[in-house]
Amino acid sequence: MNILVTGASGYIGSHMVHLLAKDHFKLILVDGCVLQKKINGSVFYQCNLRDTNRLREIFATHHIDIVLH
Repeated sequence: MNILVTGASGYIGSHMVHLLAKDHFKLILVDGCVLQKKINGSVFYQCNLRDTNRLREIFATHHIDIVLH
């Protein structure tokens, strides 16, 4: 299952990423800041959520089952 996590480097987002990674979900991480720690098997995009063109590219690139915002 592919899960897109917005705010992945923030407090709540980073904790959710840690929990989801332990359960071996495929993670697509989006945040406006640079992610400090690489999570194995994840893909990170530095992107502002207001950048709709970039978000369309991300959704076109990945089959996303769930969005965690």
